[in-house]
Amino acid sequence: MIISDQEKLRNKIHRIALYILAIIIVTFVIAAFIAIKSYKSELVFFSLSAIPITLGIITFYVITKKLRKDLQIGTVKTEKQIVKNKFYRTIQVPGDTSKLDSFLRGISHNLLLNKVKLVHKYSVVIDDGNFEITKEEFEQIKIGQSIIIRKGYYSDQYLGIEKINYA
Repeated sequence: MIISDQEKLRNKIHRIALYILAIIIVTFVIAAFIAIKSYKSELVFFSLSAIPITLGIITFYVITKKLRKDLQIGTVKTEKQIVKNKFYRTIQVPGDTSKLDSFLRGISHNLLLNKVKLVHKYSVVIDDGNFEITKEEFEQIKIGQSIIIRKGYYSDQYLGIEKINYA
């Protein structure tokens, strides 16, 4: 497994963890408001916050089980596919979303000022669906050409193109 493949799997796990953490924080705040309104606030707060935290941790481990297993074994599976089509598109996103910090600033500042950033997406279409690729890979690939795709062994998570066969 290539280091960038491990980084892609870790980033996927981190994104899932952030979503689950956000849900836990929201339920934690709701539990705090309910506890403030009740008479026995400590007991209510503890019980209302312990349940979502426990369920969040269990959910995280269940959802990321295959991704973590891919990281442990360190191997990938490869599939030879024929490129059916390729396309390029430009997407407008609010502000600079490359960093979490920039994203938080983007919510408060860039959305209000309607600032946008252009993001260039390069994709190929094969039997399994659309896959994003780099600009260099996009320029090398031709329609009808065979490519080898790397995927996670258990999770079937797309990791990238291993080899481009020049025809």
